[in-house]
Amino acid sequence: MKILHVEDNPADAELVGAILSAEFPGCIITVVQSREPFLAGLATDIPPDIILSDFTLPTFDGIIALNLAREHAPGIPFIFLSGSIGEERAIAAIRAGAYDYVLKDNMARLAVVISRALADFAQRRQRKENERRLLELAGIIERASEAIVVSDMAGLITLWNNGAVRLYGIPAADALGRLSEEILSHSELIHVRAAHEATLETGEWQRELSITTRDGRDLVIDLRMTLVCDEAGRPSARLSIATDITAKKKLEAQFLRAQRVESLGMLAAGIAHDFNNVLTPVGMVAALLRPRLTEPGDIRMLDVLQKSAERGADLVRQIVGFARGAGGDLRLTPIQPILRDIIDVVQMSFPRSIVLAEHVPGGLWPIRANPSQIHQILLNLVVNARDAMLPQGGTLHLRAENLRLTASDAAVIEGAQPGEFLVITVSDTGTGIAPEVLARIWEPFFTTKGEGTGTGIGLSTVRGIAAAHGGFVTVDTRVGRGTTFRVFLPANKPDSELTGRSS
Repeated sequence: MKILHVEDNPADAELVGAILSAEFPGCIITVVQSREPFLAGLATDIPPDIILSDFTLPTFDGIIALNLAREHAPGIPFIFLSGSIGEERAIAAIRAGAYDYVLKDNMARLAVVISRALADFAQRRQRKENERRLLELAGIIERASEAIVVSDMAGLITLWNNGAVRLYGIPAADALGRLSEEILSHSELIHVRAAHEATLETGEWQRELSITTRDGRDLVIDLRMTLVCDEAGRPSARLSIATDITAKKKLEAQFLRAQRVESLGMLAAGIAHDFNNVLTPVGMVAALLRPRLTEPGDIRMLDVLQKSAERGADLVRQIVGFARGAGGDLRLTPIQPILRDIIDVVQMSFPRSIVLAEHVPGGLWPIRANPSQIHQILLNLVVNARDAMLPQGGTLHLRAENLRLTASDAAVIEGAQPGEFLVITVSDTGTGIAPEVLARIWEPFFTTKGEGTGTGIGLSTVRGIAAAHGGFVTVDTRVGRGTTFRVFLPANKPDSELTGRSS
């Protein structure tokens, strides 16, 4: 322990030194009599633990020493040690910042006052350190991305950080001092109540949960709850930390779907050859039988057989195309023949309640594409449009146009790039797509159709083929009003030879 003693009387300094050495063995005492040595004693690398000072000195003053100590070494206990000090001066000294005063004729009290001063100083220093750490911890908690919530055993919320504001969508002012039941959504409360019961039994609880927040967001969270106990081991609070893992779960789901697609591709590649070997003889036999049949009924049955074989082959091509993605022979292709085939399919096979309104002008730019895959895109879209209008019926719009997208045009369309495009629009007047479904329409295997009526790969195939051709697809829908899909395919400037063939 280091003691800085301001004293001009050598005998008094020696007496104080003897008392302190006996009470505090090993203490180091520095005696000074004037301002400069006093300041030097305060400025050492290791400052004093206690300052003792006479009240009046010939060349110095105790009050001046106190003020200097407050300026250069704030917090160090300052004790006046004087032969005589009046009550008024003693009160003034305490008000000025002195810890206490001891009269020289009552030296027995000195060690007690110093011990108390050191203890109080240590407590103040520890309290300040604790406050600093709490402020630091509070800053960390507020900056944390996790939602951190503390509630007492009655359920009143005592801490609600910025992460909780973001995750639950509830301002801190609306949460603090209130019960969880008053602010959380029903889906959140079910889990919170289960967590409260579990933490009372085991001390901790952790689950991955799907919740709907009060502002309507569907989230997946990792919720961990811990029981906080006081020094006696009694439960005093619950600490919960929730992490939004929605994006992580979506990535995991996409990875799993990708694995399923890869597995389907391997399966499709394996069965395509064998299945085609089964279908090829059926088609060949049908072709050989046709000249030999004369009865209309027999010819109709043969037509059914041949069309079934063709549909089977088309189904294999669609599955293989989905699993492998777009590819194959990309060549300069006019769109009119493909659109004419689609129009024929609609007119011959769709219910009469579906009215086709088509607009396919001349002069459409050709595209570099795989014709069968473009046919697959359009067939998927018109079939989806038909299904959206059944059983009531409606109008199916099919149109094509040339379009140049500027940089400003492309900036407002997700996934778009400026350039020249052939745009094919498929629009229906059906039920439209609900927002929660719209967010998932491009996911492989996602379908709202009944079991056995939809595979969930149609729109995923549409988007995949368009992207592989350097294009993109947009969708505009209103519930109860219908849906419009627009397929943008990069176009080539008119080629005279191709134009001559297609006109």
